[in-house]
Amino acid sequence: MLDDMVSFVILWGSINAWFGNWLPVAVAVVFGVGILRAKRFDVGLLRPSTGVYLPRVVDREP
Repeated sequence: MLDDMVSFVILWGSINAWFGNWLPVAVAVVFGVGILRAKRFDVGLLRPSTGVYLPRVVDREP
């Protein structure tokens, strides 16, 4: 459902911005901010990647 909500915000907001419907654009922005602030959405995915995979080593007890 979260994927559908992200698609809805991007597509609906951008189409309304294209046609100059600013109130629906504002609603899409509010939904977008709500999605970004949700604890179930990984905001780190929006950061650009360096292209280098560096695995994190965690100390494990035997």
